[in-house]
Amino acid sequence: MTPALLAAQAGPFTAALPQGKPLPPLDTWRPLLVAGGLCLLLALGLAALIVVLSKPRKAAPTPQAKHVTAPSKERWHTRIDQVVTDHAQGRIDQSQAMSQLAEIVRAFASEASGQDLTARTLAELSRQPRTRSNRRQLDLLRQTIAALYPPEFADPSVNRQAYEAQVPQAAQWASALVEGWR
Repeated sequence: MTPALLAAQAGPFTAALPQGKPLPPLDTWRPLLVAGGLCLLLALGLAALIVVLSKPRKAAPTPQAKHVTAPSKERWHTRIDQVVTDHAQGRIDQSQAMSQLAEIVRAFASEASGQDLTARTLAELSRQPRTRSNRRQLDLLRQTIAALYPPEFADPSVNRQAYEAQVPQAAQWASALVEGWR
C-alpha cells in the first residue's frame, strides 16, 4: 500500500509523520494543566455538594393530638345521631348508615389525633406506630371500624357481632369511641 492510500483509509484524524526521522517532542503541559484545573473544579464542586447535603434537615413536625373538649364531642354525637335518625326514617339503608358512621369515626379520630386516618385500612391501623399515649385510642378505632363494616362484608365466623349489628348499636360504638378518646 502506498502512503497516500493509507492516509485515505485512516480518515480525517490521522497525522502525517515524517519518515525516518524521530518524532518531535510532545507538548503535553497545556492539556494536563486544563485537565488538572477541571479536576480541581470538580473536586471543589463535589465538596460543596457534600457540605450542603450533609446539613441536618428540619424534621417534619409530628402531628399533635388535640384534647377533645365536651362541646367538640357534642358535635360528633350530633352527627352520629343524625345517621341513626336518617336510617330510622328510611332515608338511608343499613349499609349506608354503617358507612357514614365509619366515615364519622375516621374523621373524628383524624381530628383528635392530628393524623389523617380517613383512608387507612384496618391493616394499616394495626401497623400504626403505638405509644403509651395513643395505644388505647388506635386499638379502639381499629375495633370500631372493624365493627362498622357493613354486615354483607363481615365474616360471621370471625366477627359475629359486626354481622348482627344494627344501626343503633353501631351508633353506640361510634359514640363510645368519641367519649373514650382522650
